[in-house]
Amino acid sequence: MKEFFHKLTSVSLSVKIIGFSLGILMVVLVVASYNAINIVKDQERLFIKNEEKNIKGLQEDMDQLAKQYLSTALALAEENITKEAMRSRNRELLIPYAQKLFKKINTYAPEPIKIHYHIPPGLSFLRVWNPQKWGDDLRSFRRTVVQVQKTGQPIAGIEAGRAGLAIRGIAPVVDEDGSVLGSVEVFSSISTHAKEVALPGFRDVAIFRKEIVKTFNDKSSINIGNFKLIYITKDEIFKPVFSEDFLKKAEREISHYRQEHILYIGAPIKDYSGRVTGVWISALNLSAFESAQKEIIYKNIISTAILALLSALLIFWHTKRTVIQPLRACLVAVDKVAEGDLDTEVKIKNKDEIGKLAHDINHMIHNLRNLVAKIQQGSDNIEKAENTLIDSSERLLDVSQKAQDKITILVDSSQGNRERITQLASANEQITSTVQNVSQNVGETVTMLQQVTEQVENTIGVISQLNQHFAKIEEVVAFISQIADQTNLLALNATIEAARAGEAGKGFAVVANEVKELARQTANATEKIVNTIQNLHHLVEGSVEAVHKVDELVTPLKEMAENMAVAMEQTAHAAQEINLQSQGVLDSTSNCFCHLDEIKKVIHEVMKAAEFSNETAQRLRKLSHDLQETISKFKM
Repeated sequence: MKEFFHKLTSVSLSVKIIGFSLGILMVVLVVASYNAINIVKDQERLFIKNEEKNIKGLQEDMDQLAKQYLSTALALAEENITKEAMRSRNRELLIPYAQKLFKKINTYAPEPIKIHYHIPPGLSFLRVWNPQKWGDDLRSFRRTVVQVQKTGQPIAGIEAGRAGLAIRGIAPVVDEDGSVLGSVEVFSSISTHAKEVALPGFRDVAIFRKEIVKTFNDKSSINIGNFKLIYITKDEIFKPVFSEDFLKKAEREISHYRQEHILYIGAPIKDYSGRVTGVWISALNLSAFESAQKEIIYKNIISTAILALLSALLIFWHTKRTVIQPLRACLVAVDKVAEGDLDTEVKIKNKDEIGKLAHDINHMIHNLRNLVAKIQQGSDNIEKAENTLIDSSERLLDVSQKAQDKITILVDSSQGNRERITQLASANEQITSTVQNVSQNVGETVTMLQQVTEQVENTIGVISQLNQHFAKIEEVVAFISQIADQTNLLALNATIEAARAGEAGKGFAVVANEVKELARQTANATEKIVNTIQNLHHLVEGSVEAVHKVDELVTPLKEMAENMAVAMEQTAHAAQEINLQSQGVLDSTSNCFCHLDEIKKVIHEVMKAAEFSNETAQRLRKLSHDLQETISKFKM
């Protein structure tokens, strides 16, 4: 497979275009054939659809014809002679009139029709086309006759009879008093209608009647299940559909079956009540249709093939003239350039993509000539510059060695400075730690003094409240003293009144003495309370003075402690700042040391680069020599 693709890619462009054109031709032929076949299938489907529509129209045509027959039957039923003959059961009166009318109707009718008169309760009264046969009972299979005579209502439609299926119009004959005297029927056989539809060599027709009721025994007829053949144009054509399955399927809906070039379409035939009473089968010979369609397909394919071939030849000619030949000229120029001949040019005046390609190739050749000339000039300049590069590399090596020695000395000095700064930073950290501890202790002292101040203020507040309570107690004691004095006065008055009362007031005098004694005790107790409160009041005032003295002593101490805390905080901040500056100096020294180390490494790399530059200059000299030899091969 790989070898095949390799060979395929090696094929010339002309062969590829021919192959591509033939491929397009094949695709066009396939597409044209496919489209032609689809068109034929679509036409065939349309043809079948039209035939199905025609078969559906047959039922409508037959129902319309039945209505026409009914209108004729209604006219006959209204004739006085019809009513008189049926009223008197006089056939001889009706026969001449009916036969004359029968001949006249069939003279102008498009198809033969028959007229049949009936009398209750469903007996044949007069068959106009066969007057000798009459009196037979029709009730067992002619339901329309019985229904019309019973209801007095006309009926139009298809119904089975002794001769098979017929298109019928049945009208009642009603007397003046409204009684039904009989009925008149105008009909024609459905076979007659089928003969008109059939077209020899194209459309053949077969009609099967469904045996709903027993009408006649015809041993020569073909029976398939409960279907009886009543009409056929050609027996041999319909043998493939002489099956109960197809007839039952056609009984339900329009069905079709194809065998070779014959298409069978079956459809149900419905009677006057809408029930299926038979099956209509059309056999369509599609030979002529298929031949015409095949001829259309062949013509389309041939015309498409010729058109595609001419198009392919035209495309190939135009492609060869506008693409292949210009491309070959471009390839020749490119091959010459590949061999070193830059004194060539592509002569194409096209303005399309190929012309642009030729113009670009010419431009490329021109640029190559300029490039080779510049390379040759540059090679000379390289040879001059390589000597300068060698001298510069040697001087760079010498300078780098001296710089490396100086950097080594500077690194040693930086290392000593870094150690001293580290010691200074350590000592400063110890100072900072001590100051922070002292500051913390001072802060705690300030806090304690603050608490003492708060307690003193609270004590002063409590003592002030206590003085207020003492004042209230003194007021209450004064009030009690007044009550005691009044009580003593009342007791004195009571004693006086008891003395006046004599013997009767002795008991009251005892009580008055007791009250007087109680008032005296109350006054003594009140005086003691007043003395005690006054002593307490003096003590509280002394406490207030002592507390105020404590507050006066604590306040300066607190201010001194706060000032000391601020000073210690500033000292700690200064120590911390010194520590930060020391750390910055240490970091700067470390960075300087690192940078010096990096500079030392860079100088070492510079020395290596100088050595490599020297080696590169030597190789560049050899490369310049080789380049000059290569350029000498080009033909300018």
